[in-house]
Amino acid sequence: MDTDVIIVGAGPTGLMLAGELRLAGVRPLVLERQPQPRDTPKANGLGGQILQLLRYRGLLERFSAASTDPSPAPRFPFGGVHLDFTHLAEPPLQGLQLPQPRLERLLGDRAGELGAAIRRGHEVVGVSQDDATVTADVHGRTGRTG
Repeated sequence: MDTDVIIVGAGPTGLMLAGELRLAGVRPLVLERQPQPRDTPKANGLGGQILQLLRYRGLLERFSAASTDPSPAPRFPFGGVHLDFTHLAEPPLQGLQLPQPRLERLLGDRAGELGAAIRRGHEVVGVSQDDATVTADVHGRTGRTG
């Protein structure tokens, strides 16, 4: 498959990057070795400036609708301690409760809507390059796809 950029990993960073690259006119291909999205969250929410980025991209309402607590809260878990900024006139941070599997689904849906290709069950096992191209060696569900 001919593509402009290969992104290895369909976690939040890879999926967000795929959407952003599509907005810039780049054709990304996301390759994820896991055949299915994970059900177990590694993280349970978003906080800080990422909420402003989502607002800027017009996505905050969509992400808030999928949240377990739909309005950004002025409380934030940090190192096992819940920081409570509710007594401040302007809280320095806000958090949005959104388990990672939901976040990945939302980011994957958005990347797909924008035209990014996402291939699950595909593992990059090697990379080579010459003066003109880079080639990724990929093991897919049916074997090596190169």
